[in-house]
Amino acid sequence: MSETTPQKQRLPAWRLPTVIAMVFLWITTAFFLWLPGQIEVDEATEPDWTVQVYTRENPLREGGRMTLQVFVYDKPSGEPIREASVTSTFSNEEVMTLHHLEAGLYEGETRVMNQPLISGEVRVSYDNQEATRSFEYPVEPFGDQWTSLVHSSS
Repeated sequence: MSETTPQKQRLPAWRLPTVIAMVFLWITTAFFLWLPGQIEVDEATEPDWTVQVYTRENPLREGGRMTLQVFVYDKPSGEPIREASVTSTFSNEEVMTLHHLEAGLYEGETRVMNQPLISGEVRVSYDNQEATRSFEYPVEPFGDQWTSLVHSSS
C-alpha cells in the first residue's frame, strides 16, 4: 500500500489580495468612524438674546445727528441685560461705543454724513458671549424748507 501524503491546498491567486484589501477597508472604516469623536469643535453659538436696533431721529437727515439705540434682553427670562459692551461699526469703518442708560437700553450719537444710506453692525458682548445685528437706515437729503416757502410766497 502506498501512502499518500496530504497536499497543502493553496489559495487561488486572487484570494490573498482580496483578503488584504478587505482587512484594509475594515481598519480604515473603523478609523474614520472613530476619528470625528476625537476632534473637539468649538462651536460658537449665538446667545439667546433679543437685540433690537433703532434710531431716535426719524427720518435721518444729511448733516444732522443720529442717536443709535440698542435694546438687549435675555429671551427666556425677558430680563434686560446690563453692563454689556455694545459697539457699532458703520460701513465707513467708524466705530462707536454705546453707553448703558437704563434697563437694557444702550445709546450712542454720531453725525450723519452725506450718504444716501447708513448701514453697519452692532456687536453686543456680555458674559463671554457675543451677538451681532446688522442695520440699515435711509438718509434724506438736507433741504432748506424756509427758502422754498419764501420764494413761493413772493
